[in-house]
Amino acid sequence: MIIKRISNNQKVNIDKLSLDELYQLHFDEESYTARQMEQLPPFSEKRIQLLKQAYVIIELIKVKEREKKSKVVTKGVYLKNFRAIFDRVVARMQFKETYTVVELGCGNCHFLNNIAKFKQYKIYGCDLHPSDNVAANVVVKKESIYNFLKSFPNDSIDVLVANNVCEHFMKDEAGAIYDLIYQKLNSNGKIIFEIPNLYVGPNDITNKIRGHGKTPLGFHFMEQTYKQNIKLFKKHHLYTDYIAMRFDENKYVLLKNVFGLNSLKIFIESIIGRLNFKCKNKLFIILGYNVYVLKKK
Repeated sequence: MIIKRISNNQKVNIDKLSLDELYQLHFDEESYTARQMEQLPPFSEKRIQLLKQAYVIIELIKVKEREKKSKVVTKGVYLKNFRAIFDRVVARMQFKETYTVVELGCGNCHFLNNIAKFKQYKIYGCDLHPSDNVAANVVVKKESIYNFLKSFPNDSIDVLVANNVCEHFMKDEAGAIYDLIYQKLNSNGKIIFEIPNLYVGPNDITNKIRGHGKTPLGFHFMEQTYKQNIKLFKKHHLYTDYIAMRFDENKYVLLKNVFGLNSLKIFIESIIGRLNFKCKNKLFIILGYNVYVLKKK
């Protein structure tokens, strides 16, 4: 398969590359595009089009990376865990006959299709490159998160989810996106974010080239610690409602944020972060991917 690089317009046959060469090509193209995007105005059409162009090429490279790997990673347990958290959050909400559920960066639409059989959900999603395989009662828009959110009336969303998406927000756009999320969420609504933790990262392609503990140079513009994210959310009037404590690879316990649980989690993170545990350490389970269940104050 021949691709045309964004960084220098050279054509490359990615079928002939080794896994390490694919990682290097992936890093070169993603980091180059990220730096170019940072030079463009926030929410500009040029920035969106550059990301779309890069996305197509990088996805092709990622397909080849998966083919070269000896270990096959399944998404089943991952989706099951996120779905379980969603179910618990909705079960604890004020009862409604219908809930408006919105997913930002829905990608393959697995989560939205997974809940589509339940008639109490009005389901919406957006992505720059969404899957074409979408259930009949799921509405998916091919557009940016910012433009997508603007289309909703204020106070209209019951549950908003973003699974490994928030770290992709650009620093000069994140504030405006979080302000929109606050405006569109209703007073009893809930937010469920899953975001990788910088202490065990970087969790973008940078890790494959530069290793653990480096600054993300790819598309994880906002990969942060739990403490940094909580501070950011509060700045935009979004507050922790439930703490999702992860005790092993496949299980989360959802606890109401009382008795200083959020402060305890931040304290645990700071201790582990200072010790600089590697990603493969058992304590990666605690910090690796943080789930945030938020609400308006």
